[in-house]
Amino acid sequence: MDRERSKWSPSTLPNGNLPYGTSRGSCVPITEETASLETIKELLELQPGIIKERYSDRMEETFPAKEMGMDTIELVLIRTTFHEGLHLQKVMGIRHQLSNTIRKHA
Repeated sequence: MDRERSKWSPSTLPNGNLPYGTSRGSCVPITEETASLETIKELLELQPGIIKERYSDRMEETFPAKEMGMDTIELVLIRTTFHEGLHLQKVMGIRHQLSNTIRKHA
């Protein structure tokens, strides 16, 4: 693991996790302290294995529901996957629009 990636690896973060939730107010400017795109890609590739390792035997474990009545890890993962898919859809739409605009003006 290279130096930058180890700096951002789950084992170096508080509780092994990134902070929960984001908002415009919580966003910080990109600096040299910001993980590179390559590091982010590598960490995302590791994510399924980390989730499987941490939670595969706890999917039905219940806890007090905090959002939308979700009270198991399984329900949170299903909702999170759907939610992140919405972000992906928006990014793909933006890419499509940019591509069409560039072609039209080329």
